[in-house]
Amino acid sequence: MLYNYNWPGNVRELRNCLESAVVMSKGPILTPDDLPPTIADDSESNYVRVPLGTSLSDAEREIIRANLSSHNGNKSRTAETLGIGRKTLHRKIAEYGL
Repeated sequence: MLYNYNWPGNVRELRNCLESAVVMSKGPILTPDDLPPTIADDSESNYVRVPLGTSLSDAEREIIRANLSSHNGNKSRTAETLGIGRKTLHRKIAEYGL
């Protein structure tokens, strides 16, 4: 969970997260329940599950759809997250009928 989180605040954010978890922990061992909700919630939402055997185009369609949904339809943010240009994103949205 800690490994998969994006850590936009880098080492400071990690340190603050762990300090907070230690203070809030009810026991001697830290569990995911001790972490701030933003860390726990984000770790699962960073993935798009695509079954084995799915074609690349179907996987790409699902990844684009999930990112559009995650960014509330904001195409600029979606394109930035995916590392593609807006023109490319618009073309793929049209191609996949999204």
